[in-house]
Amino acid sequence: MALYAFDGTLDDDRNTGTDEPSIAKDTNVWKFYSAYDANTRSQGISNVYMPGVGTRFGAIGLVVGATFGAGWLDRINAAYDAAARSSSPTPPSGSSVSSTWWRRLGWPILASCSAS
Repeated sequence: MALYAFDGTLDDDRNTGTDEPSIAKDTNVWKFYSAYDANTRSQGISNVYMPGVGTRFGAIGLVVGATFGAGWLDRINAAYDAAARSSSPTPPSGSSVSSTWWRRLGWPILASCSAS
């Protein structure tokens, strides 16, 4: 099962280091993603980690992303594109996709699904 992990607002734990203090500061989403990815890559499963809103476009992205959640739709679209690229026309029997939403990012997704 592929994992699409969305981290929280202002959270991006890629390239944070492997020493003990750096690992202690990692988010739970990053820890879960890292452990899951390490155990599934050998099976040919592609997983996706999406940093939280407010982590791109410098100071402007920080303010607009952290304040208004701007950028969440771009992350959803990128994860969808990754899923579309990695899926076959007929997925194996019993296969599924799992998403991990964290903090503020989950609410716009749920609201969008409810409005449909």
